[in-house]
Amino acid sequence: MSRGKGHTAPKRAGPHIAALVGAACLSVFAPNPGVQVAAQRGGVVPGSIVGADISSVQAAEDRGVRYSDRGVQKDILEILRDHGFNYIRLRVFNDPTRPTPRDRPYSPQGYCDLPHTIAMAKRVKAMGMGLLIDFHYSDSWADPGKQFTPSAWADLPFDELVTRMRDWTADAIAQLRAAGATPDMVQIGNEITPG
Repeated sequence: MSRGKGHTAPKRAGPHIAALVGAACLSVFAPNPGVQVAAQRGGVVPGSIVGADISSVQAAEDRGVRYSDRGVQKDILEILRDHGFNYIRLRVFNDPTRPTPRDRPYSPQGYCDLPHTIAMAKRVKAMGMGLLIDFHYSDSWADPGKQFTPSAWADLPFDELVTRMRDWTADAIAQLRAAGATPDMVQIGNEITPG
């Protein structure tokens, strides 16, 4: 990764993770020319994407929540597909069992970590739906007001942070592929604003 003249690396990674996201991971992903979004019944415009983020479904199902459509219990993915949804977004946190500087841990059970996400991604692909993976590059929610570097990376110098982020992302994609759940799209970071 090259830097322009006058660029200095921050002493701590901190909120600068957002600045790294595009540059560090650009080479990890190549477009998948085989991705075609088929129109589903329910009035979806052909070629359009209708999706939902259902990252919290695993935790809900493990608490006993079940989903039904017109009184018939079904898999949530089947219900969504039957109503015109053709894409699912799943968010990935680095270690959701760790607190961030402003939040308690997202999930003591580890929901939305890579292994949980892979399990859900396999269900999405088995249902024939498109898969969008959203890497937050944080241990919990990332948004314009909080872009906290994952705790395991917090003290890394800038160059090492760039390498760790790229390697982690490449490994995550490799694990998804190996599980038969190659993402159709990848979202790099979450709600990152320009600058």
